[in-house]
Amino acid sequence: MIHYTCDRCQRKIETESLRYSVEMKMQAEFDQIDIESQDEDRQLEQMQEILAGLSDTDSEELVDAVFHRLQFDLCNICYHEFKSNPLGVPKVRFSQN
Repeated sequence: MIHYTCDRCQRKIETESLRYSVEMKMQAEFDQIDIESQDEDRQLEQMQEILAGLSDTDSEELVDAVFHRLQFDLCNICYHEFKSNPLGVPKVRFSQN
């Protein structure tokens, strides 16, 4: 029998209880470069610089630097808290004055 635990609060999620699976995908994004405005020599020079920098880097490091996927199981309470504030940014509250 499979037992689930909430990855946020560590409470056991009962078999009959609702459980939420949250998947997060993080990937590097780059702004497009206007290739037309650059000359070929400069493009080749930039490509060589990038490749030279990559040669010292482990392939797993490279993949992790541009793409990462996570999956979490959440209980009902943690799911609703996560849903209302997924980045965990403190909410600013103003006084009633």
